[in-house]
Amino acid sequence: MFRLKSVLHGLLQLGMLTAVVTQLSCNGNQIGPCVHIYKEPILHIESVQNSKTGAGILTITLTNIMIDTLEANLLSLIAESKGVAVLDSCLVCNPPCSFGTQGGDYYFKVTATGYRDTVITCHPSYSIVHGGCPSSSDGGLRINIAMEPI
Repeated sequence: MFRLKSVLHGLLQLGMLTAVVTQLSCNGNQIGPCVHIYKEPILHIESVQNSKTGAGILTITLTNIMIDTLEANLLSLIAESKGVAVLDSCLVCNPPCSFGTQGGDYYFKVTATGYRDTVITCHPSYSIVHGGCPSSSDGGLRINIAMEPI
């Protein structure tokens, strides 16, 4: 009986310690896990234009998306996105559009009706990262794409 009381007392103390540590890990008086907030996606396609006339291209398709030589998970790319949707194995974008939160070397092919395919390579990262609890990332990479008409 004494052993059971000691075990229960130890578990109770451990539970209280866990609650205190969890509470101390967050700002304010909240109890719960610390969170990371993405204030915006990491890659922004500001505009896509005809390289000859400068006319805007309204819809583009992104295929063969790789991040650091690995095929990107499209659903994770659109978890934080604007103006982007998954269609089959590609992303359809209506510029301006933005997606992703993972930094690294990005490689993808851009297609649009009436234009030559354009390969994009870039290295998006967040320019503003705040630690603490909650932590946050902001200031993704912004690019403009010029496509050559067929």
